[in-house]
Amino acid sequence: MKRWKIATSLLLCLTLVGAVACGQAKDNGEEMAKPQLVEVIRGDLVVSVSGSGNVAVSREVNLSFDDGGKVDRIYVNEWDEVNQGDLIARLVPLDTDALELALAQSRAALAQSQAALAQSRVTLEQAKAGVDEANYDLEQLQRQHVSYKRQQIARLQIK
Repeated sequence: MKRWKIATSLLLCLTLVGAVACGQAKDNGEEMAKPQLVEVIRGDLVVSVSGSGNVAVSREVNLSFDDGGKVDRIYVNEWDEVNQGDLIARLVPLDTDALELALAQSRAALAQSQAALAQSRVTLEQAKAGVDEANYDLEQLQRQHVSYKRQQIARLQIK
């Protein structure tokens, strides 16, 4: 029942607003717009748009470096568009002595590892040669053993 009252009230309000709007047009003496004929000319259409407001950066990132240093070179200009992974600047560490020492230590460790690897390869080659020699000796002993067994069998058969 409540819905029916709301729908009826809404319909009455719309009818009243429509009647008032139509009545005002006649009261002011306005006539209905008459159709007009105009000539169409081909040409450029100029449309201007203006507005006011603040321009804000859509995405801004502050740069920070893990280690301190001095900027050696900047590869982009102000307002250049950059993408992820682009090189923006090169930083030169202020204290290069520690880095040079670490580099020298790494090179020394590499040389030691390479020497140990070379020694291991020599040892491995020696071990392979030892295995080959042992296999050869084993084959010789097996042949001698077979020959000895044959000789014993032959002696037994002669007796």
